[in-house]
Amino acid sequence: MDLRNVRKVRVRIERIKEHIEVLNSAKEYGERMLHTGGKSNYPTDRMSRIVARIAELTDELVSCALEYDVEVTLAEEAISKLSESEQKIARARYLDGLSWRGVAAKTNYSVSHCRNMNNSIIRKVSTQ
Repeated sequence: MDLRNVRKVRVRIERIKEHIEVLNSAKEYGERMLHTGGKSNYPTDRMSRIVARIAELTDELVSCALEYDVEVTLAEEAISKLSESEQKIARARYLDGLSWRGVAAKTNYSVSHCRNMNNSIIRKVSTQ
């Protein structure tokens, strides 16, 4: 088990969502241009490519969401075997996705303590 996988999948999901948002904006612009007969003829082949790419990314997003659910389940199982203070740090960092400063603020520990505890957490979890 590698807790860092949870963060990696979450970041990938966010990037896919952002890309879909950009493509949806381009699609809406193209639709307006086609319906209003704007100055330039918005190429319908471009619209087709945008729609196809949105569909691809949506499929990838669904796949990532399923992977994320599995990773979270595995992470929760591994985290539950840690001490209470380790659990707080691991959940804040890997499940909540907080920065080290955010983890420190949430747990009332120093950033350096959280990072040091993380080394122990990673060792313990990877040997389970």
